[in-house]
Amino acid sequence: AEAALRASEGRLRLLNSLGEAARSLTNPHELLTECLRLLGEYLQVSRCGYGEADLEKGEVRVIADYRTAGLEFFPVHRCADFGEQAMSILISGRMLIVRDVLKEVPAGQGRDGFLAISTRAMLCVPLIRRGVIRAMVAVHNSIPRDWSAGEIAIVQEVAERCWSMLDHASAVAALQRSEEHLRTVMDNSPLPVVVLNQAGTILELNKAALELVEAEKLEDIQNKVLVEDAVDQDKSLVVARAFEPLSKAVVRQIADLGITKIRVVDTSVDDGIIIKCLKKDPT
Repeated sequence: AEAALRASEGRLRLLNSLGEAARSLTNPHELLTECLRLLGEYLQVSRCGYGEADLEKGEVRVIADYRTAGLEFFPVHRCADFGEQAMSILISGRMLIVRDVLKEVPAGQGRDGFLAISTRAMLCVPLIRRGVIRAMVAVHNSIPRDWSAGEIAIVQEVAERCWSMLDHASAVAALQRSEEHLRTVMDNSPLPVVVLNQAGTILELNKAALELVEAEKLEDIQNKVLVEDAVDQDKSLVVARAFEPLSKAVVRQIADLGITKIRVVDTSVDDGIIIKCLKKDPT
């Protein structure tokens, strides 16, 4: 009972540490490396790795790993080196469980491949997407090991958490890149650019727009709507919108400015944000 309690407490500490890593690290590679370290130290194994599988090339490319001192890093593994039986298990979506390579893997059927990377015992969880193996989380030990049911379960759980956290971190990184790109476009645009919400409230302006409305910073006009005297009557309004019609509130806002010519451009935006550019020469 005491051993089971300690095992349960250790598992909870591991999962808590994984959660903290997911909250504090946004770089997918750094997050993955930390997760592998936590898992490796928890299990006290020789090596933990995350590899992306390319069956057309017949290889697995390791993109992050944890290993104890003295172990060599192998960036690429040839699938054929580990035998058809091991690969067929992984391709089917099942976990590969090896407790002793010398006893379970026949000579000439992958044994040499395991021994070449100092592996005598292994757990490997495949990631299957659309029926194809895409990646795998592998735990290696340099000496035979009789994996317990609890160890097998925690490796499976950590692998699934890794994939979920990677998906989230990748989405966040993509959003950050998109926001940085938008910022670059706004900062370098010679045209005044104003970001409004659906109600017409100003959320952001670039330098050219601030000069147009004779303001030094956003706070000078934030939470206000554009007024007629902020725009000359010979200017047109270029509207970049999402994949739905402009709201009546925005159309009224345009009309209130005395604008009669509008060019609408489809763009991808989030949360109903509409980007509007004031342009001197109607097109």
